[in-house]
Amino acid sequence: MNGKQIAVVSDAGTPLVCDPGARLVQRCIAEEINIVAIPGASALLYALTIAGFEAVPFQFIGFLPRKKGALVSLLKEALEYPGTTICYESPERIAKSLQQVASLDEARKVCVARELTKKFETLYRGSAHELAHIFTETKVKGEIVLLISGKTALSHSSSNQTPLTELDPAAIQQLVSDYQNTHNVSLNIAIKEVAKEHHLPKRKVYQLIHVGCST
Repeated sequence: MNGKQIAVVSDAGTPLVCDPGARLVQRCIAEEINIVAIPGASALLYALTIAGFEAVPFQFIGFLPRKKGALVSLLKEALEYPGTTICYESPERIAKSLQQVASLDEARKVCVARELTKKFETLYRGSAHELAHIFTETKVKGEIVLLISGKTALSHSSSNQTPLTELDPAAIQQLVSDYQNTHNVSLNIAIKEVAKEHHLPKRKVYQLIHVGCST
């Protein structure tokens, strides 16, 4: 451009991530203008390194949708993803988004990272149920990154898994115990998830757990 140099800068995150800047880059490419990036602090990568979840694979899905239908659809896909899902959310909507995650999988491990690299940087780690409760009771401000841990199987793949009705109570108790240890959740949540995985009433699992403990 006649020897001129033009810079795009940002005071809130990496330029061209979750902003309309991609259109500027596309135009520059079309005009055969050379583009050089000088990376700064990236909230999504910073959060990924300190959340405590698996770093590979991961997916970044930008800001969560505001409309409930679109939000539920996207979260269902994210909860099926085998790696860590990273997204941005506003402080005004984080409680409702966490509530929605909890309604789909209350035991799923999540991390909310607030004001990263700044004075009031704060991280919250726990199950979707736990953090939904925290953010429902506590109002927060600042930029927020939400991380959702990847989907993991309870034990073996479903093709190799013996139906729960054919397992002895001790084996069922072990499944529940393993789920508790892996996800660091309460007995009630572990029973619920094991029951869901094996398509059995929660009451049935309670009964089998009781038999396993008494034998």
